[in-house]
Amino acid sequence: MALLCLQPSPSRDCIVVACGETVTVAETTSGPELSTVCRHLSISRSPVVCLGFSPSGQLLAVCADDKALKIWRTQDWEPVGQRVIPKRATAVQFTHDEQYVLVADKTGEVARYSTADVSAPGSVLLGHSSIIVDMVLCKGLVITCDRDEKVRASNYPNCYNIDRFYLGHTDFISVLRCPKQFSAMVLSGSGDGSFKVWDVEQRRLLHTEVCAVQEGEEEDVKAVTQLALSHTTIPVMVVVALEESPELLTYLLYESGHTTPCPEANIILSQPPWSCAFDWSDRLWVTLPCETHPLECYALSVNVGQCQFTKLFHEDSPVLGALCKWDIFKGAVGNEMDWNSLRKQAFDNVEMYMAQKDERMGKKGPSPGGALEQVEEDGAKPPKIVKLDPLPES
Repeated sequence: MALLCLQPSPSRDCIVVACGETVTVAETTSGPELSTVCRHLSISRSPVVCLGFSPSGQLLAVCADDKALKIWRTQDWEPVGQRVIPKRATAVQFTHDEQYVLVADKTGEVARYSTADVSAPGSVLLGHSSIIVDMVLCKGLVITCDRDEKVRASNYPNCYNIDRFYLGHTDFISVLRCPKQFSAMVLSGSGDGSFKVWDVEQRRLLHTEVCAVQEGEEEDVKAVTQLALSHTTIPVMVVVALEESPELLTYLLYESGHTTPCPEANIILSQPPWSCAFDWSDRLWVTLPCETHPLECYALSVNVGQCQFTKLFHEDSPVLGALCKWDIFKGAVGNEMDWNSLRKQAFDNVEMYMAQKDERMGKKGPSPGGALEQVEEDGAKPPKIVKLDPLPES
């Protein structure tokens, strides 16, 4: 899939797209005329699995499937350092002081690595009993979610001190997001088709919004795969992408933690999206597997509770014109996330065992006990068992 990462700085118009093994950066340069510069960053020969900017936007970390972790300085896009981590990563986050980068992996651990000294060994901060799917930092806490329906809040840097577990989802948790307008809130999207709003200061659930329902007994609920939050608007605009659905659902998030749907602002795409995210101008960027329009951009306007998205074109954004090329995105085809791999598969092992037993007994033929029962049913006397004395010793 195509991973989308936007520069967390209002002073720069920069977007990073990771498609397969390629990481492409497009940014608008200042001058008499606006122009866009595209550059390709080299990390490894394996697909990129996660990436993220530091809080100031001065550093970019990228993790690949071959366990490579590389950090760039965004001012001149020079590499700061590269190392090989022991396990495959699933999420990456910088600490607020940007001295360390935290990496969550598929074995359920979060390790910390120095951004200044590449040779310094990493240290494990915490561990889950299942795969960690996503991770965020909020209010001095490391918030992690896993395949076992749990959201865990751990105190940083002493992450062995667990602040709280946030329970309530009935399937794997796919995504975590923190709205900048309400710094104590955390949103979690799940495979049960809902997202929840938590208050990590008061340690309680504020609201649950069900986005998808089960259509049939044999069909799974469509998972929430993406959550995109606006940066400047109050209430916060929440954009939700569902598994295998081309429609982006929109909600307004209020300071109380409650949400209201905005069906008039829903966006219908030509294909189910790979990823979506807001930039600092509250423009929504969407990547999707479409050869003609692999990247789309929408401007958000909110007036007295009424919200609307307006589609932008190449002449409206130099970055959009520079990046909307299928050659950049075609490497993401075939690397889509398989959400079914995170679902727990139910099976009836008793039925399987009985079927194998019947097959095995059929090959061996009837047992002696079964033949004896058949003789008794026919009315004949069963054979008499005679006990023989042992032979005398010679």
